[in-house]
Amino acid sequence: MITAIETRYKGYRFRSRLEARWAVFFDALGVIWEYEKEGFEVPSSFMCDMLYEVVGQIMDFNLTYEKLSLAELADSLGSYEEQLGGSFRYLPDFWFPDFKMWGEVKGTGGGDIVDLLKVFAFQRASGFRVALFHDLPSAFCWLDPCHDGHDMTFRKTKQQLERAKNIARSARFEHGETPRVRR
Repeated sequence: MITAIETRYKGYRFRSRLEARWAVFFDALGVIWEYEKEGFEVPSSFMCDMLYEVVGQIMDFNLTYEKLSLAELADSLGSYEEQLGGSFRYLPDFWFPDFKMWGEVKGTGGGDIVDLLKVFAFQRASGFRVALFHDLPSAFCWLDPCHDGHDMTFRKTKQQLERAKNIARSARFEHGETPRVRR
């Protein structure tokens, strides 16, 4: 099994380099963030509702999801709520106080279907927006699913986003290095 490399930045111990790179990106933009501010118990009924919606959409549009087949998803519906024991724990990666929004970092491809369902279930249960940040930081590689999937920009210009992307992608953490970010 391959595991992510824990990475230190600004006094935080990130679970992966990818999360730390996104923190550098936010700093370069001047966006205030907190890492893993708070964990939550989310009622499993929200997760089950999301599972039924996804199965319904797959059946309506004859869609398939490469990481989880329709049969596997349908089989899990009957026992999923029982497995969760009434709730599941969720720890969002970032909190953005100025935007009253949570953020979740996912690797290439945006994460597996169950992880994404947990994000959407948390969003629905909490009433807060949750932005999905996937892959390496770039000017337009995150989505705000609460706003019809449109890209968000943290109210920054394309030039500011491009600069932040370059700073985050060139950040080095090896051998105790710490990126220095100037806004």
